[in-house]
Amino acid sequence: MTAAFVILLTAFGPFPGIPVNATALLVPRLAQRLRRLAAARSPLLPDAAISVHTTTLPTEWQRGPDRAEATIGRLRPDLVLHFGVSSQASGFVIERVGRSACQPHPDAAGHLAPSPTLGPAATHNATLPVDAICDRLSANGLPVSASTDAGGYLCNAVLYRTLSLPTGVRPPIAGFIHIPAALAGPVKLRARTSPETARPVVPSALTHSDFLTGAVHIAATCLAALAAERKIPHYDRA
Repeated sequence: MTAAFVILLTAFGPFPGIPVNATALLVPRLAQRLRRLAAARSPLLPDAAISVHTTTLPTEWQRGPDRAEATIGRLRPDLVLHFGVSSQASGFVIERVGRSACQPHPDAAGHLAPSPTLGPAATHNATLPVDAICDRLSANGLPVSASTDAGGYLCNAVLYRTLSLPTGVRPPIAGFIHIPAALAGPVKLRARTSPETARPVVPSALTHSDFLTGAVHIAATCLAALAAERKIPHYDRA
């Protein structure tokens, strides 16, 4: 059966100050969890087939956004959830906006952004149901906040590129979620100046299990919105 919904989950690789990126560890586990729930016809997910794909983006100004765009163009997903880490996040941070401006921070290859701006539009709004996601995570006892500043590094650059894609390629629902950098483990974080470790790393209020639970709720909230829009029968018993 052809999948009714195609989902793309992205993570990031390491970058200066973050030798192990928690998203690269956890996003593949999230994909496995979603596939198992779909196979079991979990009431959390729409009563429709889903296809879940993942990719780990290089934390590089050119290759990261390019790979995101190429993967989206190949898969034509209905839902894209980008995940990245923040040293200042203690829980889930749901980004509302991608901004054109980028900061002069070196990427994993030691390169700076080729331009101080990413595109002609100053901002693009994420298409995630941000308020519904925050309400659902809060109702399930998980720490969450919404943000209008995804930073000026690769997280923001990938979000901005995704939201800049032309109609027909741009996913119906797409956005970015920051999670605590500390989820990689305190021993694996080096105290050095970088876009994410210039300040002390905030302890995580999430465990790995919390991340998986919360990320499933995020995906389920987005899929329920898609199912309602397309009038596909679904259950939503959060």
